[in-house]
Amino acid sequence: MKLNLRSVLGSAAMFVWIGFAHGQEPQPPINTPREETAERAARLPATSAVDPLDQALDMNSAEVALAKIAVTKSQNANVKTFANMMVKDHTDALSKLHAIQGVSPVDVKPNDARQSTADRISKLSGIEFDREYMRTVIFGHQELLEFYERQSNITSRSVNVPAGKKTLAQVSLELIPMARGHLQEAQSIQRDLATK
Repeated sequence: MKLNLRSVLGSAAMFVWIGFAHGQEPQPPINTPREETAERAARLPATSAVDPLDQALDMNSAEVALAKIAVTKSQNANVKTFANMMVKDHTDALSKLHAIQGVSPVDVKPNDARQSTADRISKLSGIEFDREYMRTVIFGHQELLEFYERQSNITSRSVNVPAGKKTLAQVSLELIPMARGHLQEAQSIQRDLATK
């Protein structure tokens, strides 16, 4: 998909406005190592040349890939159940995104920054793995929820959407409750893991 300058600038302005309206972006935890802070910055949504639909596909693909690792590595029943739900729900989200007009049916792999995160987390084990997985899921879903809310407020530029097809704004609106539910569940599991 191609973006024209007006839509890019409009998206950037909307992003800045939302940032001011809602306070500030999620901050890294205190005592976060410098490389994790850089990694978080690399994962923040770009507002310039990245196509929003590509971003949505990338974020959901990354959640599926990371959840598949958690299904096999976690020894915690709650984390494992949550990871299975993530695989199912984000695979369903990818199907909805692929149904948008003009989307290539080719599967999208997570971008380099997200793949680097998955590689780093996959080297952990036990409670350390569970805690880092849930921390990453929380950050990812804060990002995803903000993205869906921003996209759901953008009216479609396309006038002729074929029957059975939806816009990114419509699909984003449908996916907000899923992202919010995942975020709340992940925060609850993270609190439980903090006591272990």
